[in-house]
Amino acid sequence: MLKAGKCAGIASGSVAGFTLLEFLVVFLLLSVLFLFALPGFGVMIDRSRVNSCVEEFRGAFFLAEREAVRRKHRVVICASVDGKVCDDGYANGVKMDLSGGYIVFDVEGGAVIRDYPPVSGVGMFVG
Repeated sequence: MLKAGKCAGIASGSVAGFTLLEFLVVFLLLSVLFLFALPGFGVMIDRSRVNSCVEEFRGAFFLAEREAVRRKHRVVICASVDGKVCDDGYANGVKMDLSGGYIVFDVEGGAVIRDYPPVSGVGMFVG
C-alpha cells in the first residue's frame, strides 16, 4: 500500500523530464562529437577492408601450398578475369594485375582449385 508522502511531488503537478532547451544542448554536443569522430571511423573501415583482402590473399597462398603438397605437383596463384584460366600476363612473365580476380590453379591437372572474385573499393592489387 502506497503512502501519500511518497507520491506527493507527482500529485502536486511537477513532472520530471527534460526541457526542450536541455535536449537541444545535448543534441548539439553529440552532433559536434560525431562530427569529429566520423572521419576516423571512415579510416577504420578502409583499414578493415584492406586487412580483409590481405588475409584472403594469405589464405590463397596457404591453400596453394597445401594443395601442392597434397597433389605433389605445381599449384600457382594467377590473375584471372573469368575465374577459369590464368591470364596471359602470368604466362608472359608480366606483372599480374589481380584487381580483376585471381585463382588457385593446378598447372598439371589444369583444374581451378578456388576462384577469388575481384575486390571492389580497395584499389589496385598488382603484384
